[in-house]
Amino acid sequence: PELLGEGPTVPGGMRTILAPLRGRRRVIGAAVFLRSPDRPAFDPDDLLVAAQLATHSALGIDKAVLYGREAYIADELQRTMLPETLPKATGVRLASRYLPAAESARVGGDWYDAIP
Repeated sequence: PELLGEGPTVPGGMRTILAPLRGRRRVIGAAVFLRSPDRPAFDPDDLLVAAQLATHSALGIDKAVLYGREAYIADELQRTMLPETLPKATGVRLASRYLPAAESARVGGDWYDAIP
């Protein structure tokens, strides 16, 4: 992973490491590590840890965004397959509720029925 290394001194004399958060397709952010001026400068091991934290954080963020998109698509697909309103029947009150078979997939295992 690319590290920008020790950055310029920020106000207050803080030492910095700036590590880009690289997603699958683009840079999605940056991790900034600060150390007070009374502490030793960052060493190569600190840079390695910063790079690893940035890499793992970026992967986690990417996966969370992807999961959110998949959940949205699954919900939209489910909604388009269900009637907007239930039929009116004399003397019977109907209700519906959607519960997916597996919360991780958010689809499948669902059915609608009306039993008098």
